[in-house]
Amino acid sequence: MKRSFPFLLAMILLIHSAAYAAFFKWVDESGVTHFTDSRNKIPKKYRKQAKELTMLEDSSPAHPTQEAAPTPVQQPAAQQPPANQEPTYGGHNAPWWKDQFSKLKAQVKDLQASLAQKNAKLAELRRKRALYFRAQDRVAINEMQDSIAADESKLSDTLKQLDDLDQQATREGVPADWR
Repeated sequence: MKRSFPFLLAMILLIHSAAYAAFFKWVDESGVTHFTDSRNKIPKKYRKQAKELTMLEDSSPAHPTQEAAPTPVQQPAAQQPPANQEPTYGGHNAPWWKDQFSKLKAQVKDLQASLAQKNAKLAELRRKRALYFRAQDRVAINEMQDSIAADESKLSDTLKQLDDLDQQATREGVPADWR
């Protein structure tokens, strides 16, 4: 009996210490709250502001003075508008978002149509060059190729702007029918 008491005491302490779980909580620069169970998983720039939350596994606080890790709750992305005002996302209302998307989509459509016309014109210029071998045809081909390259660059930039706007809209929770 004397031998089993220290063993029993050690087992109780081991089980009791295993019942505690430590969590770490930090808020990133976007205002998003993160939780992890390892300090090593916290990005270095947030380690100083991270708070350790010690909890029992049965979800009751380990100490009354320490806060328990709150259950992450999905917050609506949009602010609740007053009764007669339309909702805003990222500080902008529906007409602004729709206008931004429609402008960029119109630019993409115009650039694609322009490129199709210019590529057809370039093919025609190349046929003329093959038949007549005139220096002015070669100059026209070079100018058309430069114009096509400039339009392709504009198209690439516009598509990137459209993608960036779409990502921003996704972060802000903008409804799909506004895009």
